[in-house]
Amino acid sequence: MRWCLVVVNLLVSFTTLAENTVMSTLTGLDQAQGDFAQQVYSEEGRLLYQASGRFAVLPPTFFRWQTLSPTSELLLIDGDFLWQYDEDLLTVIRRPVPDDAATPLQLLFSDLSDIVNDYEILESQDRLHITPLDSRVNFQSLTVMRVEDEIHLALIDALAQRSVIVLRPEPSGPIDRAQFEMVVPDDADLIILNTCSVKQNAD
Repeated sequence: MRWCLVVVNLLVSFTTLAENTVMSTLTGLDQAQGDFAQQVYSEEGRLLYQASGRFAVLPPTFFRWQTLSPTSELLLIDGDFLWQYDEDLLTVIRRPVPDDAATPLQLLFSDLSDIVNDYEILESQDRLHITPLDSRVNFQSLTVMRVEDEIHLALIDALAQRSVIVLRPEPSGPIDRAQFEMVVPDDADLIILNTCSVKQNAD
């Protein structure tokens, strides 16, 4: 669950989709779904965690990140809430989506003209390197690269850990919004944060 929270920290919030976003500048994409691979390294370069699975992004408010290996976990943003489902523990956590978080995904779908005052942006033909000017932001740098048909994200967080995420978008038509609807399994515990209410199994 701890490394699932790493993904929450990296990929939790969205801004209103603009035409000249970081992602569209590099790829021409304003929505995407496909496979992902993720590795997290310590400051010394030691591999701490790796995972793979499926993702879907439908800005401005919908996001799905489903880890299939090494464990089965789901992160889902349905426009109102962030859902976290651990299939092994049969636990679902629901929390509000932060509307003011400065996260890498927020930057990917931000208009470049809106972030130039808060970030140093170095642009080349196939990549963008983004560095916060405010030390209070929860990451040190983000590099977004296009490598053939893949999108590579390299992020250094506030603890100097390095996360590498490879997105492999697949050709597709309109993305089905039904996959962003959370259906809580009958046998799972539902924990609702910020309300202090917990729904336990009937068993």
